[in-house]
Amino acid sequence: MVNGSLFHAQFITEGFLVGDLSKAMHDLSKQLKMDIHDVMSSSIFNVSKSAINMSPVDTGRFKANWYASIAKPIKKTAKTNRRKPLVTLGEKIEGAISAQEKFFLSNNLSYAQSLEYGKSNQAPEGVLRVSVLREIKNLTKLLNSDKIVTGGSGKRWS
Repeated sequence: MVNGSLFHAQFITEGFLVGDLSKAMHDLSKQLKMDIHDVMSSSIFNVSKSAINMSPVDTGRFKANWYASIAKPIKKTAKTNRRKPLVTLGEKIEGAISAQEKFFLSNNLSYAQSLEYGKSNQAPEGVLRVSVLREIKNLTKLLNSDKIVTGGSGKRWS
């Protein structure tokens, strides 16, 4: 069931959990009587896109090694620096929500954890933790604002 604690969006760097925004998504959905699917889809996409776009780039390999998956994290790495991780992101998020499974965004390069904890001057605060915290802050701010709009398929935030 999605409305319980069975759905989670977990963000992993080299096997270490660095963020889980499930509680904030559930709180917003409950308090504003929004469809949890809309909240989850938007929030997970925001965090994932932010983390990928904030990824420091030297050769491009780190940015190319983000994998979105359903039910369990992908443990492989890509040898190329040309892979486009954002291409299938929306599809994976919707698949996870529809299947009521966990969504994972992971990067398994050996230096991924070092980058997340400040090794890069391009992203000294990391990328996943910053993205997850930014989205939690955004969701919390929405609870106290009038930025929720209705129309189309339901309530969304602007």
